[in-house]
Amino acid sequence: GLPCQYELQNFSGTSLENQLNQLGMFKYSQTVENESSMKLAVLSSSECSSHQQNLSISAGHSNSFFITGSQRLPIIVNYEDKIDKSKSGNPFMRVLTSNLNSTKEIRFVRANGEISKSVPVDSIDQFEVVAAEYSVYADDMKISNAEVLLGGVYTIVISTASNGNIEMKMYEITTPNTVH
Repeated sequence: GLPCQYELQNFSGTSLENQLNQLGMFKYSQTVENESSMKLAVLSSSECSSHQQNLSISAGHSNSFFITGSQRLPIIVNYEDKIDKSKSGNPFMRVLTSNLNSTKEIRFVRANGEISKSVPVDSIDQFEVVAAEYSVYADDMKISNAEVLLGGVYTIVISTASNGNIEMKMYEITTPNTVH
């Protein structure tokens, strides 16, 4: 969520990735037997203050993190990601936001103009929606479109870029249903 340089280290301290972009994602699959930890460091640069934090990793769980806050005081939010499909078959979504200043909510609007879901910018909760194509708004400003399909699990990252524009990237966490 922040325009900083990140370094992720595994359990033995080996660096896994030197840089993630502002809306970037890094996927690391590691099997752990019980509970372990991983170190995430935000490296000091002209844009960002340094910060590091140990992230808790549990066996049988999908753990995710998101860097938000400010460039002078980054905050690392660590949460358990639910990757299972919903029982109803509808898609699950999660919205992660950073640097949206005065924006209060993210809205998902269907083609008929109906607001399907409003999410406070400080929420990281996963929610269920109807499979559809949505226009995504930061308050009253349209950011982009997002199509979510039956059975899919998605994370949307929204942040203000260095040029002042609000940008969005959608990640497919769990593949939607398919027919063979």
